[in-house]
Amino acid sequence: MSDDFIPKTLTSDEVAEILKCSVKTVLDKAGSGEIPGAKVGKAWCFRLNDVNTYLEDTIQAQSEARKVRYNLEETYELKPRAYAQPNLKKSPYPDLTPYRKYLDQ
Repeated sequence: MSDDFIPKTLTSDEVAEILKCSVKTVLDKAGSGEIPGAKVGKAWCFRLNDVNTYLEDTIQAQSEARKVRYNLEETYELKPRAYAQPNLKKSPYPDLTPYRKYLDQ
């Protein structure tokens, strides 16, 4: 079998170095399925293509979010404001209304 068919695999340390983050972050993202990987024994194994795809998708999503957030055309549009209900704070004291008749005696 030639080396062309064997995908390049990486350890969690190498993925952390590529993504410029901690190993814990890589392991958390791998455990949640955000970064594709497989646990072989006690160690995680990642394919270079999967890490590159994850990085490209993350860059694309964050770039689109910034475009939406900092879109200047939307910033200068006047939009009607929605006013929320007033914030009713709870009293730190319990409601003693049912017991007033006993307290007033």
